[in-house]
Amino acid sequence: MANSKMGRGAPQFALRLPEELREKIKAAAERNGRSMNSEILERLEATFLETREDAHKQVYQLRLQDLETLKDVFERLEQLEQKVGEHD
Repeated sequence: MANSKMGRGAPQFALRLPEELREKIKAAAERNGRSMNSEILERLEATFLETREDAHKQVYQLRLQDLETLKDVFERLEQLEQKVGEHD
C-alpha cells in the first residue's frame, strides 16, 4: 500500500450511501464499539482477503463480536430488571 496513513490526515473519499445502508452500518458500528468509518474499513478489508476460507473466518469473527455484544446487552438488561425489582 503506497499510502497507509490513517487518522485525520489520511486521504478522504466522499461516498453516497442509501439511508437504509447508512443506518445498518451505524447499528453494526455501535454493536461492535467502533466508529462508522472503522466498521466500513473492517468490512471492506474482509472482501480483499486472499481466500474464501479467510473471508468466511472474518465474517464469522464479526458475527461472534455481534453475539458477544448482544450477550452483554442482555446481561445488562437482566441487571437492570433485578434493580427495578428490588425497588418495587
